[in-house]
Amino acid sequence: MGRAVREHHFLGALTRAALHEDVLAIPRIGRRVRAAVHRAGVHLESYTGQRMLEVIAEYPREELFWAGEDLLHDLAAGVPALTQCHVA
Repeated sequence: MGRAVREHHFLGALTRAALHEDVLAIPRIGRRVRAAVHRAGVHLESYTGQRMLEVIAEYPREELFWAGEDLLHDLAAGVPALTQCHVA
């Protein structure tokens, strides 16, 4: 027999306010965002943490509801790394 799995369904369109809400203020999303940044080993209040937060905040809100911590971490850590300039 399989084990029970918890599933959440979000029905309907997001309101205008929800589309522009701070990602940290949205309960489920905010917890995952904080965990993803923490997992990267940076403080959310640091410059790098704020850059990571900016990247996540630009991600489509609808997709943030299903995005897991792994995806958020990869997205937040990967994009700033791509934009860094390396001087030889």
